[in-house]
Formats: sequence, C-alpha cells, structure tokens
Amino acid sequence: MQSLRGGNFWGGLPKRKILLSSVVGNRVSGDGALALGAGYLTRSVGTADRPAATSVLVRRHARDRIVNVWLIFIVFVGVMIAVADGLTRVSIFDREEAWNGPFEYVPYQGAFLFAGLTLPLMIGYARKARVALTEGLFLWFVFCTTAYTKDFSYIRWPGTPLFITDVVLLVLLVSIYLLRRPRFSKIPLPATVLLVLFFGAGALSAARGLWGHHDAMVVLRDSALVVYTLFLLVGYQLSRSWLSIKRVAVWFLLGSGLGALNGFAWFIASPQERRFIFYGINILISLAGTIIAMASRLLRPRVGWIFVCVLCLGLILANARSLFVSLAILLLVALLGGRFVYKNLRLPWSL
Repeated sequence: MQSLRGGNFWGGLPKRKILLSSVVGNRVSGDGALALGAGYLTRSVGTADRPAATSVLVRRHARDRIVNVWLIFIVFVGVMIAVADGLTRVSIFDREEAWNGPFEYVPYQGAFLFAGLTLPLMIGYARKARVALTEGLFLWFVFCTTAYTKDFSYIRWPGTPLFITDVVLLVLLVSIYLLRRPRFSKIPLPATVLLVLFFGAGALSAARGLWGHHDAMVVLRDSALVVYTLFLLVGYQLSRSWLSIKRVAVWFLLGSGLGALNGFAWFIASPQERRFIFYGINILISLAGTIIAMASRLLRPRVGWIFVCVLCLGLILANARSLFVSLAILLLVALLGGRFVYKNLRLPWSL
C-alpha cells in the first residue's frame, strides 16, 4: 500500500490526490457499479486503470432497455396482421394453385403485409435502441422468419430471381465484411470447420441428385439451402455482447408467439385441418428458452407464463410427435444443467 501511494508501483509516476471535483458527473449505477463520467479516462492516474473503467462502462451500457415503445407498436401491428391473416385462410386443399413448382410457391398475402409494415417500424426501433441499422435488419429478418417461416422466405424480390432471404443475406454480408470491416473479422476454427462440412454436404447432395437424374431445379433448390449457413457468420459478428444476444432472443420469442397466434386463428377459421403450424421447431426452441430464462430469473414469471401458454398452444397446433419427444428431452436438460451453465457464463458475457 505504501508503494502504491507513493507512485513507485507505477514506475515513478508522480503522486496525485483525488479531488472531489474529479468525481463530478460520476454516479453509482443500479447494479452498484460506478458509472464514470465521459472525461474520466483522460484524467485517470495511470493506464492500468483503463481496463477496469472500460469494463464498468460496457457493463453500464449493457443494462440498456431492450423493450421500448417501438417494440410494443411492432408487436401490436404484428398481432393484428397475424390474427386477421389466420382468420381469412382456407383449407390447404383449396389452395393447390400455390404449388406450381419448386420456386413458384405463392405466399399468403399476410406475409407481404407483415414484412412491409414491420420493416420501417424496425428501423425506428433500431434508432431508439441505439443499434446499427445492420443489426436492425437482422432482427427484422429473425422476427419475420419465426413468425411466417416459409411464407416469408418465399417472398420474391420484384424483377429478380432472388428471394427475400437471399437479398437479406447478401446485404448483411456486404455491410459487415465490406463496409464496416470489423476489427475481429477472423472466423473461429470450429465455425470454419462446420461451414466446410455444410458446404461439403451440399456439394455431395447435389452430385448425388444429378447423378440420379433427378429434376435439376429441385436439386439446385435443395443444395442452395446450404449457403444459408452463412447466417452463422452474420450472427457471430452482430452478437458479440450479452445485450445483443438477449435482443435477438427477444425478437425470436416474439416471432414464435405471433406464429402460434396465426395458427390458432387458422384453427378457428378452418378447424378440419390436421396441422396449422408446419414448422414447429421455432416454437419448440422458444418454449425451451423461455423455461430456462424463467429458471435463471432472466424473465419475469408473469411474462414468462404468458409466453409458455401461447407456445404450448402452438405445439398442439403443430401436431407433431417429434416435437413433444424433443420437448421432454430439452426440459430435462434445461432443468439439470441450465442454471449451472448460466451461472458459469453470466459473468464473461456481461462484461
């Protein structure tokens, strides 16, 4: 302590007293950490204090609110569109004209309206939440994909043979790797190995399809799905903090809830159908994540139970035995290891 006070510990730096004026503008945040003023780093005693001060500033920023008025407005508009679209749907057998080929599926009109209205609203949300427009576009894509799944992904870009998923992926890759040029653009080795395996599987699948004289358009469609694994790189670049990960999880959960409401409205309009949600994996993941969040006290019980009820209704409307078996396994894993994993990963992610 004596060497620390005399400045010898810092290599001969002169002793400096901490005046009361140096803490003007600093305050204690809600989690008990000191929220430092804007000029504190320039008035710091030494450079060794900067990592600690920086972590405090980042931790304070990580406590920004995810929910704002734009999110509430987007959810309200989405609920209105999803329910109205479900109530106006007819039997799947009365809509055979929508299946004209592997690339000619005609989405429901509700998907166009949902995507078109929520995009400008998501831009407002991104500005209010102080996130980049690139991250806002990614959140919009996650929200629409989980809400409308196939109907959203088959929205074709006017005048081009590209679909909305292709356009969003291209825009995100160009924005991240060409315009922004992130400092930490190096891809981790496990992600590189997985991408190589995915692309290899796609090439092998295409070769087997062509060798077996299958329809070339169908082979091209199924093989092109492997390219969408590049969204892993997008998620890796845009989800570098615990706050951004929670933001993506919130929009994924909201989209899954709207998908369940859309299926319930379709059940009311046409109850003779066997299945009202064709892709229940999103609802299954959201339900398991909600239960883990409630057990880890990341989500308030009152809000969590509302989502649990809606998502359980969605699983019933999906009507797939594999989903119920997977749910039992996920719940077992969540109850046994969810709290332990969260406690061990919470501190590094919050910095």
